[in-house]
Amino acid sequence: MEPVIRSIVYATPRIECPELGRVKEQLVARYGKQVEQVEGVDPRLTVKLGVRNPDPHLINRYLDMIATSYEVNWRPPPEAGNLLQQQQHPSEPPMLPAPLEPLPPPPYTGTSSPAPPSTTSSVPDFEELTKRFEQLKQQKK
Repeated sequence: MEPVIRSIVYATPRIECPELGRVKEQLVARYGKQVEQVEGVDPRLTVKLGVRNPDPHLINRYLDMIATSYEVNWRPPPEAGNLLQQQQHPSEPPMLPAPLEPLPPPPYTGTSSPAPPSTTSSVPDFEELTKRFEQLKQQKK
Protein backbone atom coordinates (compact mmCIF):
# COMPACT_ATOMS: atom_id res chain seq x y z
CA MET A 1 0.00 0.00 0.00
CA GLU A 2 2.90 2.36 0.74
CA PRO A 3 4.22 2.50 -2.88
CA VAL A 4 0.73 3.42 -4.10
CA ILE A 5 0.42 6.24 -1.55
CA ARG A 6 3.90 7.55 -2.36
CA SER A 7 3.10 7.42 -6.09
CA ILE A 8 -0.08 9.45 -5.59
CA VAL A 9 1.79 12.02 -3.50
CA TYR A 10 4.61 12.15 -6.09
CA ALA A 11 2.20 12.65 -9.00
CA THR A 12 0.11 15.39 -7.38
CA PRO A 13 2.27 18.46 -8.22
CA ARG A 14 2.95 17.12 -11.72
CA ILE A 15 -0.68 16.65 -12.75
CA GLU A 16 -3.24 19.45 -13.07
CA CYS A 17 -6.00 17.99 -10.94
CA PRO A 18 -7.21 19.95 -7.88
CA GLU A 19 -9.00 16.88 -6.47
CA LEU A 20 -5.70 14.99 -6.39
CA GLY A 21 -4.27 17.81 -4.27
CA ARG A 22 -6.98 17.26 -1.70
CA VAL A 23 -6.29 13.52 -1.72
CA LYS A 24 -2.58 14.23 -1.13
CA GLU A 25 -3.42 16.48 1.83
CA GLN A 26 -5.54 13.71 3.34
CA LEU A 27 -2.84 11.08 2.80
CA VAL A 28 -0.12 13.27 4.32
CA ALA A 29 -2.37 14.05 7.29
CA ARG A 30 -3.13 10.33 7.77
CA TYR A 31 0.34 8.78 7.15
CA GLY A 32 2.72 11.68 7.90
CA LYS A 33 5.36 13.59 5.98
CA GLN A 34 7.43 10.47 5.25
CA VAL A 35 5.08 9.58 2.36
CA GLU A 36 6.39 12.64 0.49
CA GLN A 37 9.78 11.02 -0.04
CA VAL A 38 10.59 9.91 -3.59
CA GLU A 39 11.96 6.54 -2.47
CA GLY A 40 9.38 3.84 -3.04
CA VAL A 41 7.64 5.57 -5.95
CA ASP A 42 6.96 3.30 -8.92
CA PRO A 43 9.87 3.85 -11.37
CA ARG A 44 7.51 3.76 -14.35
CA LEU A 45 5.66 6.73 -12.87
CA THR A 46 8.85 8.76 -12.41
CA VAL A 47 9.77 8.09 -16.03
CA LYS A 48 6.32 9.01 -17.37
CA LEU A 49 6.04 12.18 -15.28
CA GLY A 50 9.67 13.20 -15.65
CA VAL A 51 10.71 16.17 -17.74
CA ARG A 52 12.68 15.30 -20.86
CA ASN A 53 14.02 17.51 -23.58
CA PRO A 54 12.73 16.68 -27.04
CA ASP A 55 15.11 15.18 -29.56
CA PRO A 56 17.17 17.97 -31.23
CA HIS A 57 16.62 16.37 -34.64
CA LEU A 58 12.85 16.58 -34.12
CA ILE A 59 13.10 20.23 -33.06
CA ASN A 60 15.13 21.06 -36.16
CA ARG A 61 12.59 19.28 -38.37
CA TYR A 62 9.74 21.31 -36.86
CA LEU A 63 11.66 24.57 -37.21
CA ASP A 64 12.54 23.70 -40.80
CA MET A 65 8.88 23.03 -41.64
CA ILE A 66 7.81 26.30 -39.98
CA ALA A 67 10.50 28.26 -41.80
CA THR A 68 9.48 26.69 -45.12
CA SER A 69 5.80 27.44 -44.60
CA TYR A 70 6.55 31.10 -43.76
CA GLU A 71 9.17 31.35 -46.51
CA VAL A 72 11.98 32.15 -44.08
CA ASN A 73 15.51 31.39 -45.17
CA TRP A 74 16.66 29.16 -42.28
CA ARG A 75 19.06 26.27 -42.14
CA PRO A 76 19.29 23.84 -39.21
CA PRO A 77 22.51 23.84 -37.20
CA PRO A 78 24.99 20.98 -37.58
CA GLU A 79 23.75 17.62 -36.39
CA ALA A 80 24.66 16.26 -32.95
CA GLY A 81 27.24 13.89 -34.47
CA ASN A 82 29.16 16.83 -35.91
CA LEU A 83 29.02 18.61 -32.56
CA LEU A 84 30.52 15.59 -30.80
CA GLN A 85 33.36 15.48 -33.32
CA GLN A 86 34.00 19.19 -32.77
CA GLN A 87 34.18 18.67 -29.01
CA GLN A 88 36.81 15.98 -29.53
CA HIS A 89 38.93 18.43 -31.59
CA PRO A 90 38.80 21.69 -29.60
CA SER A 91 41.63 23.28 -31.62
CA GLU A 92 39.35 23.62 -34.64
CA PRO A 93 36.93 26.56 -34.69
CA PRO A 94 33.28 25.56 -34.15
CA MET A 95 31.07 25.18 -37.19
CA LEU A 96 28.44 27.87 -37.35
CA PRO A 97 25.26 27.80 -39.41
CA ALA A 98 25.46 29.50 -42.77
CA PRO A 99 24.57 33.21 -42.62
CA LEU A 100 21.01 34.00 -43.52
CA GLU A 101 20.27 36.02 -46.59
CA PRO A 102 17.51 38.63 -46.24
CA LEU A 103 14.29 37.83 -48.03
CA PRO A 104 12.92 40.30 -50.57
CA PRO A 105 9.90 42.26 -49.41
CA PRO A 106 6.53 40.78 -50.39
CA PRO A 107 5.02 42.22 -53.55
CA TYR A 108 2.52 45.01 -53.04
CA THR A 109 -0.93 44.03 -54.25
CA GLY A 110 -2.75 47.18 -53.21
CA THR A 111 -5.73 45.30 -51.76
CA SER A 112 -4.55 44.26 -48.32
CA SER A 113 -3.62 47.64 -46.85
CA PRO A 114 -5.78 50.71 -46.29
CA ALA A 115 -5.39 53.90 -48.28
CA PRO A 116 -2.29 55.92 -47.37
CA PRO A 117 -2.88 58.70 -44.86
CA SER A 118 -3.22 62.23 -46.07
CA THR A 119 -0.06 64.29 -46.20
CA THR A 120 -1.68 67.56 -45.14
CA SER A 121 -1.96 66.69 -41.45
CA SER A 122 -0.53 64.05 -39.15
CA VAL A 123 -4.03 63.35 -37.75
CA PRO A 124 -6.68 62.59 -40.39
CA ASP A 125 -10.03 64.33 -40.02
CA PHE A 126 -13.25 62.50 -39.19
CA GLU A 127 -14.62 62.50 -42.75
CA GLU A 128 -11.44 60.92 -44.13
CA LEU A 129 -11.52 58.25 -41.46
CA THR A 130 -15.17 57.53 -42.25
CA LYS A 131 -14.37 57.10 -45.95
CA ARG A 132 -11.46 54.77 -45.18
CA PHE A 133 -13.64 52.74 -42.85
CA GLU A 134 -16.32 52.36 -45.52
CA GLN A 135 -13.67 51.25 -48.02
CA LEU A 136 -12.43 48.60 -45.60
CA LYS A 137 -15.98 47.34 -45.06
CA GLN A 138 -16.43 47.08 -48.83
CA GLN A 139 -13.18 45.11 -49.21
CA LYS A 140 -14.31 42.54 -46.62
CA LYS A 141 -17.56 41.84 -48.49
